[in-house]
Amino acid sequence: MQESIDKYYPGTKLAVSEYNLGNISNEKNTGKSVITGIAEAEALGAFALNEVYFATYWGTLPECPYVESAINLYTNYDGKGASFGDTLVSAETEDLSKAAAFASINGEDDSVITMTLSNKDASSEENAVINLTGSDKNYQSAVVYAITQDSSDIKIIDVQNDIENNTLTVTLPALSVAQIVISDQKSDAEITEEPDITVKETVYNYADLELSQNGFPMIPLGDKAHLKEIVINSTATSSEGSSYGGGGGGLCFNKVVPEGETAEVWGSKATSYTLGTQDTIIKFDDKFTIVTDAANNKSETVSASTNDTFAEFQGDWWRYSEKEADGSDIQITYNTIKLVYEYDNSEELPTESETESTTDAPVSGRLGDADENGEIDILDVITINKAILGKELLSEQGLKNIDFNQNSKPDSDESLVIMKYIVGLITDFS
Repeated sequence: MQESIDKYYPGTKLAVSEYNLGNISNEKNTGKSVITGIAEAEALGAFALNEVYFATYWGTLPECPYVESAINLYTNYDGKGASFGDTLVSAETEDLSKAAAFASINGEDDSVITMTLSNKDASSEENAVINLTGSDKNYQSAVVYAITQDSSDIKIIDVQNDIENNTLTVTLPALSVAQIVISDQKSDAEITEEPDITVKETVYNYADLELSQNGFPMIPLGDKAHLKEIVINSTATSSEGSSYGGGGGGLCFNKVVPEGETAEVWGSKATSYTLGTQDTIIKFDDKFTIVTDAANNKSETVSASTNDTFAEFQGDWWRYSEKEADGSDIQITYNTIKLVYEYDNSEELPTESETESTTDAPVSGRLGDADENGEIDILDVITINKAILGKELLSEQGLKNIDFNQNSKPDSDESLVIMKYIVGLITDFS
């Protein structure tokens, strides 16, 4: 291809507009296999080797932790922004079917070599002997950052400070890929210690969850300080036999506090599903999507915490399928909700009751609470707008809660005031 570009379109850059090396229709499963991580790491190395200007991964990274970690091996292998170099240097393996290698330096500075190396053997570790030639440097150390079939997290599995004659041996576990950082200086890095943790799980049958006043199931969050992920099990089918399809929604929170702020705003964490029965894993981390410009339907993902004791699950915001663009042939059944908590064994484990939570009783007289569910969120704006159009009738208390201009009827000004409150432009209704 490069020959054709050089001949017919000299100077044109090469791009891979969309690619996915796994089974994208089953990425909730394939994305959790180390094989997709190895494939991704080797693809990125091949892109660099063939001077690909840009490439766009087509898939859902939160569903594919191995792919995400493979990308991070090149762009942020130490979690602090360290990356593969900008200048390729020669790297070869004896058998590409067993292992692939790509190496780099930064500019002309060869004091640090970063080398991506894989072990594709499914059952045996590989002792890779690395000979460093073509440099006058006397290399002193090597730090091995790797992802393995045991974990998609990038971990330091080896630190060597005794390199002699610019030759070292690195042992890679079966089915793994690593970024090996070789330096002419000693390293103070340490092998990643495996945490001694206890995992506790709380499982709810979807049908047993209590509903909010908006009609959506409420998921008790329990011990939020140790909550790591929420796992939603679902079954999706197509009435028209679509070969692919799915949809999604969100876990909704009414008391999200963006980092550096004090006001509570509405936020969400996206959920999705595809055809078949599968688990969707939503990390309970500090990332929430909040509305930044309601008028133009704009939002962004920010670092934040939440004061909510439950998440309202709205699982049917959108659908798609092969046969129907709007996914009208898709039927979705949610089966169970599992909350996963992790505890350091040096800490005191909570009692069973401490991993459960109850929701606050609604406060019907709260200003801004048009639907009287005790929360101020986007649903109040929707309730007001429906009332303005005559599609919904506010209760006497609901009208009192939003009658800021004291005209005894809902109007767009009141809807705008609540929206400003939700996105944090105002902190009260005084």
